[in-house]
Amino acid sequence: MQIYLQDAIKIILDRRDEKPLDLLNEYFNTTLKGEHILLREYAFVSATQLNRKSFLQQVKKVFHSTPHYKVITALDYH
Repeated sequence: MQIYLQDAIKIILDRRDEKPLDLLNEYFNTTLKGEHILLREYAFVSATQLNRKSFLQQVKKVFHSTPHYKVITALDYH
């Protein structure tokens, strides 16, 4: 939980939004959906089991959105 709170506070301070509670709410909603790891650095993606699981779900979503996903091999994923 500490990783997520630190990350959320960092984002709130960086954005200097007028409604920080709305931003905090948005952050945790995207975290629950598993979308909080998009465009993030490796250290954050690999920091927790939830982040790793979310990353794999997002990879699956991206690769399965193409009509050619059935011809992608394990080596392609690697």
